[in-house]
Amino acid sequence: TPQLGPERMSEYPPTTRTREIKAWLSRHAGVAHWLAIDDMGLKLAHFLQTDDRTGITESDAEQAILMLGEVTP
Repeated sequence: TPQLGPERMSEYPPTTRTREIKAWLSRHAGVAHWLAIDDMGLKLAHFLQTDDRTGITESDAEQAILMLGEVTP
């Protein structure tokens, strides 16, 4: 997935990234616990949205750990 600035976001919409993640998961059926972390609003069950201005923060990391603990296969 490319890193894009705001001026190029329309070239790579969230729906494309969501499709990529779902395709990867379908090719790796053995993955039981996963979490997508992104600054784009993705339509996924296991997703944590970060702020594009700060990146992933310590608070985000703590939330991700909690969310992974709640994931059931």
